[in-house]
Amino acid sequence: MKKRLVVGIIFLFIGTCVVQSTAQDIEKSLLPTLSRDWWPMFHHDLNHSGYSTSTGPDTNKTAWYFNTGHYIRDSSPSIADGKIYIGTITSSGSAAKLYCLNAETGVKIWDYATGLYGRIFSSPAVVNGKVYVGTEDNKVYCLNAETGTKIWEYTTGLYVYSSPAVADGKVYVGSNDCNVYCLNAETGTKIWEYTTSSHVRSSPAIADGKVYIGSGDSNVYCLNAETGTKIWNSTIGPHIYSSPAIANGKVYIGTMTDDNKVYCLDAETGAKIWDYTTGSYIISSPAVADGKIYIGSDDHNVYCLNAETGTKIWNYTTGAGVSSSPAVADGMVYVGSLDNNVYCLNAETGIKIWDFTTNGDIDSSPAIADGKVYIGSADGNVYCFGNQSNGRKAFIFGRYANLTSEGSNVCIEALNLRMVLFKPFEFHHYVTGEKILFLKSLSKPMITSRFIFGRIYVVT
Repeated sequence: MKKRLVVGIIFLFIGTCVVQSTAQDIEKSLLPTLSRDWWPMFHHDLNHSGYSTSTGPDTNKTAWYFNTGHYIRDSSPSIADGKIYIGTITSSGSAAKLYCLNAETGVKIWDYATGLYGRIFSSPAVVNGKVYVGTEDNKVYCLNAETGTKIWEYTTGLYVYSSPAVADGKVYVGSNDCNVYCLNAETGTKIWEYTTSSHVRSSPAIADGKVYIGSGDSNVYCLNAETGTKIWNSTIGPHIYSSPAIANGKVYIGTMTDDNKVYCLDAETGAKIWDYTTGSYIISSPAVADGKIYIGSDDHNVYCLNAETGTKIWNYTTGAGVSSSPAVADGMVYVGSLDNNVYCLNAETGIKIWDFTTNGDIDSSPAIADGKVYIGSADGNVYCFGNQSNGRKAFIFGRYANLTSEGSNVCIEALNLRMVLFKPFEFHHYVTGEKILFLKSLSKPMITSRFIFGRIYVVT
């Protein structure tokens, strides 16, 4: 008969006695599932904020990279439940693939081959155990997120470059056949479609029961999410490839050649609040964080604008056009450029913190989750920046934390406790079977504002 492991956790509270917990206590209160801020769709969420509450890497250290053997263009990573999903393109006449990788290690879990002309520019959305993505063979696919098995497909009239948004059991997506589609998320059955006057490469944002999307006919549309009825349209400039971001009752979006502007519209009426002119066209989609807008332009710049007024706060000049859409976390802005580089910039000042050179230009947009940044490159690689924890977790101060190797010891990153060495003890939780790593401090106790941390240890 196997011994049950009893975990003793000692926190030495200032002015209080030692507290010791049993395994039953831990099961009830000390081993919750950590609620991570995943990045399950294009630009993080239904509002397309491009913002994550995760920490972000402040060095260009690569945890891993995975070579797909194809090209990665506009498709951007989505991360959910410890897995990363991204699409590829190939030369005409061969099947492209949607990949599912282990987010910690980069190991391939599965891939799904589309039709012969099914190149994937769309970014996948991962919701309720299903992956939704558009392809150049005119289809929207729904796959099982665990296995990659196809659940259903829906055929539109032309290419689907738009990235799906999934809300309230419905899939919203644009197509180059000029339509915006609403499909049943479970069956793929069409619920409604709305026809614009040109191709729809923009990806829909959802807020307050409304669908916001741009079209090549120069309009931003606001549609009723239930019925597809048009609420308003705003004509702002030729060829909108950028996707809207919604925040604080405002819609932010960029426009193409001969206009080259970032627009801020009223989300209720479509009325223009302000615009800002860049030096070239805008494919990039804006990120919104802390009262600021971050967006790229083909004039080689990443711009930071005041979200209320449109006033420029700073710009950073890369070596080529920026069609990648910025991602923001932990006071940093991450973005790719057609100069082959991934950039990390200070969100307040625009000063470069680090960059990393790939072997291909970067249209793909970064995704941030669990302290790491993921992005694709035209060199066919998916890159992961940050420390590799190999799935090891510590439970400390009432939460799980990532662990990274440093010799035979480990470093912990939780709250503000970075780069503190611990000795690992590993065991399987007796109820869930989950592998958990507990630690014993190799350094002096750490004094925080509330308590002194003593030891975490395993008793057999």
